[in-house]
Amino acid sequence: MKHLLVHIGTGKTGSTAIQQALSQSEAQLRLQGVHYWGLNLEGADNSNRFPWQDQSGTGELQKLNDNVASRQLEEALMDALDRLPNGATAVWSNESIYERPGAYLSLLQGLQSEQVKCTIIAYARSHRDYIGSAYKQWGIKHKTYRGPILGFSDWVVARRNFLSYGVKLAQWDATFTDRFRIFNYDTIDDVVKHFNTFLPAGSDLTPGSHQRVNRSPGPGILALYALHNSQFKEPVTPEAMVNFLKQYSRVRQSQPVPAIQSLFPSTAQLDEAERVLKEDAELVNSLLRRHGQPAIGQGKADAGVPTRNHDEITSDVLAALMHIIIGQNQRIIQLEQALLGKEMG
Repeated sequence: MKHLLVHIGTGKTGSTAIQQALSQSEAQLRLQGVHYWGLNLEGADNSNRFPWQDQSGTGELQKLNDNVASRQLEEALMDALDRLPNGATAVWSNESIYERPGAYLSLLQGLQSEQVKCTIIAYARSHRDYIGSAYKQWGIKHKTYRGPILGFSDWVVARRNFLSYGVKLAQWDATFTDRFRIFNYDTIDDVVKHFNTFLPAGSDLTPGSHQRVNRSPGPGILALYALHNSQFKEPVTPEAMVNFLKQYSRVRQSQPVPAIQSLFPSTAQLDEAERVLKEDAELVNSLLRRHGQPAIGQGKADAGVPTRNHDEITSDVLAALMHIIIGQNQRIIQLEQALLGKEMG
């Protein structure tokens, strides 16, 4: 009997931690009869490999329609299972599997036989936590849609079907019943240790807690991601901003700027300032009266209250600065390439 253990997600439940632990322990696990096949079967033993059989191949696989994807997956899986030694366990982990039941359900169900046992594992977390984390990851850091960055509420409405992960998991549960296992991520201290319990006795993943591998950046850096990615109509991967920030290593140590509201005083603040300078204003008015002029401060509109709120002004300023920075960065790259070309010439 061969055992295929498929970890299907969901996203933001420690999947990367599990995958890193499996990868780091791959050599030792192989000695114990556990074969880690990676995210996209890149670790499977195949005679012929598809372009998507790479750690970064998820996007390539997602471009294929369900029928084509299922057909190619079946070919790769059947070949890999034929080559898997009897009594061995294969582990396949990719958090995007759960969201595409059309391509995977029938395929994995058909693998169950007297020779192959197929077990499906999924983790779930509270929607409140999941949505907040998912927005930072796929709404801001990795902009997966066209146009400017959407605000949180607009993004949730636009991605409601994607965020409704329970609808997808219910299909897996109905198909695999007792071979489908789902766990509450919020109640698990270390998701790597928990996942380790499904491996054969004696198999140990790299020790230590890994469940916080993909930490969200601080608010300032996350805002930079949003500003940067909004400058592009097309989707933007996190690598674009990561490479950008590498050129400015001290950005996290930059000096704070004044709060925007401190630059645009309110009516109450102007009233207080006027009281502070009341004696001087009376002196000026006495001078004006002596010269036959009307007193100051009569009938003038309040010039201190901005016509737009502070958040709108902040966004405009930051967007303009980011536009300038991106333009300068592109010019620097062009200059570096030109200089390199002259040196090589």
